[in-house]
Amino acid sequence: MKRVVTALVFIPFLVYLIWWSRSPAPFIIIIFLTALFAIREYYMMAERSGGNPESLLGTVATFGLLGAFAVDSPGAAVALLALMQMLAMIVALARRRSFDAALASVAMTTSGVLYIGLLLGYFIALRMIDAGGERSAQLLSILFLIVWAGDTGAYVTGRLLGRKKLAPNVSPGKTVEGAAGGMLIGLLGGVIGRLWFFQDLPWIHVFSLSLLLGFAGILGDLCESMLKRGAQMKDSGGTIPGHGGFLDRLDSLVFSAPVLYYYYRFLLA
Repeated sequence: MKRVVTALVFIPFLVYLIWWSRSPAPFIIIIFLTALFAIREYYMMAERSGGNPESLLGTVATFGLLGAFAVDSPGAAVALLALMQMLAMIVALARRRSFDAALASVAMTTSGVLYIGLLLGYFIALRMIDAGGERSAQLLSILFLIVWAGDTGAYVTGRLLGRKKLAPNVSPGKTVEGAAGGMLIGLLGGVIGRLWFFQDLPWIHVFSLSLLLGFAGILGDLCESMLKRGAQMKDSGGTIPGHGGFLDRLDSLVFSAPVLYYYYRFLLA
């Protein structure tokens, strides 16, 4: 019930941000707030795994990277990543602790920025296409529709028909049948999106995008499950009622957003 109530509150708000807000700024602010919770969860998992990431440095770098996406400055993003890598190593050196864990701690700091800041940045990049106009709304809407339909389809199909485990050492509840059902329902979501609000998207791209985003979503889900398994955590957090943490809701989306962005840039723009 909590999952349903959360969805009923969040989805209309998301539709407003994507379709009816005249400025992309509110959507970008939400991405920044989402990143704040997500990076906190990531570094909490890192600490539960025995690491000692520089969470403050990583959080600041994540915000800086998202800011580079917001102003459409790839050069600033690359410069910030280079600076972050150097600072992470310098801070680890200055701590003067046992250096046995220095490599893992530096890696955890930078990987959090890449996982949260870089991948979430592609939502901003999608929103900034045509200055936040109709095309960006179409792309973001079909992304959410395909991925969320796929997630729901995988859950329902897995519960009803699941027999063969997909990756039992990572996520025992996921099945091959569930993944196949998720891909099919995600494809149905793509078809609905094409008929509803994206009529000029050629059908060949509807099918290829649905399959690509569905597959990317499955990989994103499994990768986040791997991190939780390493940290011995069932959920990344408890911030979202009925849904766990922010990373639990973002895992499929953050792998799918870059795929959609580059697909659009190279094949549709």
